[in-house]
Amino acid sequence: MNLESMELLARVSSSVLADCAFLLTEPAEPTAALENDLVHAVIQVSGQQGACLTLSLPWSLAVLVTADMLGVSPDDPESEVEAEGAVAELANVLVGTLVDRFCAGLSCEIGLPTSYRGEPRANQGEADTALLRADSGELIRVTWSMGARAAS
Repeated sequence: MNLESMELLARVSSSVLADCAFLLTEPAEPTAALENDLVHAVIQVSGQQGACLTLSLPWSLAVLVTADMLGVSPDDPESEVEAEGAVAELANVLVGTLVDRFCAGLSCEIGLPTSYRGEPRANQGEADTALLRADSGELIRVTWSMGARAAS
């Protein structure tokens, strides 16, 4: 991907996060450091153009986003219980938009999202990353790897 594509990745990601999770973001410096306690959602795309999306949010932000999506208070226990699933759902919406933009005209099949809490797994292949800063100040990482599969 070139700089234009990376900027598109950031714009599309910001738009999806705002529309689906009421989360306002702006591009962050590529050297900014993410927190250690992260929730990741990974979705494989197979077909003529393989790809992999990884969406990573700090746990505290994932809980807040989940509360907003569920319409409950952030201190409601359901927000923590459903946080990984909410991040996976955000990734699901995002990957559909990215496939439409980056795999136009190609036969692609979007896999089911998996989510986990902890260290990110390595993607195999060329990856592009958009770092976004939420209005709370926390960082979100979106990694789009064309021709890649996530490590298991």
